[in-house]
Amino acid sequence: MKIAQFIKDKKGASGIGTLIVFIAMVLVAAVAASVLINTSGFLQQKASSTGKESTEQVASGLMTSGVTGHIYKYGTTYYDLDKMAVYILPNAGSAPIHLKEAKLFLTYDGKSVVLNYSDKLDATAGETNVFSLTNAFNINYSNVSHPVTTTDLINDAPSAFDINYTAAGYPTTETILINGTTDRINITSNNAALVEIFKGLRVGDTVTVDTNATNWTSATAANALVENVIDLGTGDYKVVLNFSTNVIDDTSTTTTLGSSDWVKLNGSVYVDKIKIATTNSKLKAVLKGLSVGDKVTVLSNKTITSENITTIDSTLYDGTTFTITMNFTNYSIISASETLGTSDWVNSRNYSMGGADDSSFLVVALQDADKSVVQNAVINKGDLVAILINSEAALGKEIPERKGVSGKLQPEFGAPAVMEFTTPVAYTQEIMELQ
Repeated sequence: MKIAQFIKDKKGASGIGTLIVFIAMVLVAAVAASVLINTSGFLQQKASSTGKESTEQVASGLMTSGVTGHIYKYGTTYYDLDKMAVYILPNAGSAPIHLKEAKLFLTYDGKSVVLNYSDKLDATAGETNVFSLTNAFNINYSNVSHPVTTTDLINDAPSAFDINYTAAGYPTTETILINGTTDRINITSNNAALVEIFKGLRVGDTVTVDTNATNWTSATAANALVENVIDLGTGDYKVVLNFSTNVIDDTSTTTTLGSSDWVKLNGSVYVDKIKIATTNSKLKAVLKGLSVGDKVTVLSNKTITSENITTIDSTLYDGTTFTITMNFTNYSIISASETLGTSDWVNSRNYSMGGADDSSFLVVALQDADKSVVQNAVINKGDLVAILINSEAALGKEIPERKGVSGKLQPEFGAPAVMEFTTPVAYTQEIMELQ
């Protein structure tokens, strides 16, 4: 009886043990399944990430949509290629590319240069000529990178002027003809352009005057001496001119000219100038971007102790030396004419394509809906940019006709934008397609 009970109890214990083992196996299987599921999920995500990175590496990059060149023209003569604009797009499927990290390689005539990012400009509103875009640029007279041949500070150089009383460019506030022992004319104006001319007049200067006023008796223009130039303190300047002959009808005392009357003045306004001449290719490449009438800010350690605005008065190029003369709007900035020495310096700003020089290129945003280029110099889907290259500064010389040029814009990752072309057989216009 006891033996039978023992055997019965033993079978029950074996069943419980089997159940425990089964439960343990289920738990182990569950844990293993969880590990496998987690591992497979991780591997799937890793594979997806790796695949995406691989796809981006393969698809990312830049492509060249075209290259245009700027031919320097002076007078009627076309010289050689001095600047280039390379138009760049991102590849289809490309990840965003930071152009600040890109390098531009340029090869010509056995010389290869590497240019870095300098700055970005916004031309998304439209631009008729990307080569005319301006940006700040400094030159230093004593800097070996941009040496000049001569720099002259010129005091009181004469400059002709001609104004018309009714001309919109030079309107006057009041013009009065005065008859007396000495006939005179008083001209008052707050027009900025005319005031600058008045400021350049010196007491004792000779000015030729003509007018259609009815009490003007002189058959031709008459000479007058500058008696005074007065700042009225209200924005108006007054010029008093005395005639050496009787030119006003003796029946009148004072006559204020009406809106239909005109006065012409011809004479010499004395202006201070700075003239820079250079044969250095890097500096020439910068100066050639300036045109007559452009405004340039100048600072020097000689006489010019604060920044002063100048206006480009003239340029001269003989194929070797480029000379530029700038007139100061401040007529008393230079006290005596002199040629600067090697220890003297001049800083100038506001040059065309400033920042595109012997070591750098400029990025110009042409199409940039999300402003990624304008704000951060990052090019992505749908963007179009122009890379401005001052090739004369970078290569040290202009590129003549029938010459091979190659280069590439290499981003931090992805394929580069490649350019390769031969310059035209003849330069016949300022802007020419190269690729």
